Amino acid sequence: MGADAAALAWLIYRHYARLAGIAGLAGAAEASALSQFVTTGLSLFEANDLDLGILAAAPVFCIVVVLASVAVPTLRAIGVDPSPLLRADAN
Repeated sequence: MGADAAALAWLIYRHYARLAGIAGLAGAAEASALSQFVTTGLSLFEANDLDLGILAAAPVFCIVVVLASVAVPTLRAIGVDPSPLLRADAN
């Protein structure tokens, strides 16, 4: 009844990967826009105007963290038998 475990995991991971990707791109765009302020306005850090290594690594790291944090709830959702839940919901 319903989807198999792989299809359910793919559904969950696809949703959260899309959200994490959008957030990562938005964060990288914001970081590149604010990089001029960080280097000239604050003068606290020895940073280039556009440090591509950091701008590329930060969104990738965030996406990995999001997907790792979704692993436990996904495994729990895969292990649930929907039949008792549907019967209890019908009463």
